Amino acid sequence: MSSEYRYIEARQLEAGQEFGRMLRRWRELNSWTQYTAYKWAKEAGFEVMAPSTLSVFENGKAPKPRPESFFALAEVNRRLAAKDFSGVRTRALKDQISQAQPLVDDEGRLWGPADFWSCHLGLVPVPTAYSTPAPPDQPQLEGEEAVRLSEAWRAQLVETAKQHGIGVMEALSSAAKAAPARQRQAFQAVLAGFESYTPEQLEGLWDGEAWLPQRWLEAWSSQAGAS
Repeated sequence: MSSEYRYIEARQLEAGQEFGRMLRRWRELNSWTQYTAYKWAKEAGFEVMAPSTLSVFENGKAPKPRPESFFALAEVNRRLAAKDFSGVRTRALKDQISQAQPLVDDEGRLWGPADFWSCHLGLVPVPTAYSTPAPPDQPQLEGEEAVRLSEAWRAQLVETAKQHGIGVMEALSSAAKAAPARQRQAFQAVLAGFESYTPEQLEGLWDGEAWLPQRWLEAWSSQAGAS
């Protein structure tokens, strides 16, 4: 019985990771950042998950998500399919979302909340168009390498802040918010120069292609450039 439970638990973890890669693939095919749907929802007046929550999903770190998350994904999907862009005032944003494609299965059927939920559990397969191979293992780091990465992210923050005329305190605060709540304090401390990441702290912060602090900075930079 215990071995069967462990198998189910492992399969659900794998399904959650596949689901996350699907969400990232869908977003990237539409040339969206993790903030695009969030900014759309704010202007149009509907509910979506926060960028930090989307990041958690995309990295397969949402083992017990709330039902509201799947309804939020389905609402974005519904509006894309219906070309319902009412309430969007920013021209650049409207141009971006109006060119995006909804997520459909291999038969062309639009996904609703039950489909997203079932896929997250592994009950429904990821559509072929959004299927991606499992990412390579996280690189092994020594202490000096972790320090160099920390310094590079710190320099990237400073460069972005200068480029967009953002004050130091504002940059630290707003950039940190791009990270999930449980990672925010450490991320801000690194960006402020109070400490550097250790290899142990970076364990689990690899998404298969890049380090998550890099992703958070890219998301923040994109938001800063659009504001």
